[in-house]
Amino acid sequence: MSIDRDPAASPPETPGRRMWGFWAVHPALALFAVLGPAMVAILLLAMQSVAMEPSQRLAMALATLGLAAACAWIISLK
Repeated sequence: MSIDRDPAASPPETPGRRMWGFWAVHPALALFAVLGPAMVAILLLAMQSVAMEPSQRLAMALATLGLAAACAWIISLK
């Protein structure tokens, strides 16, 4: 017994399919979403042995996020 399916119907939407759809529609934003936290994590790991005030660490993290945004924008230029 076969199940009749509409050939024009698209396959069911899964979380992975939505993620790749977002990547296709907003490549620079998706790149920033990956690159930003990764760069901040590397920064925080590198700053563990450096004596800095919390406000200085926050300023460095915000500057790193700005740099990640600039990198994502430059990479997305065509």
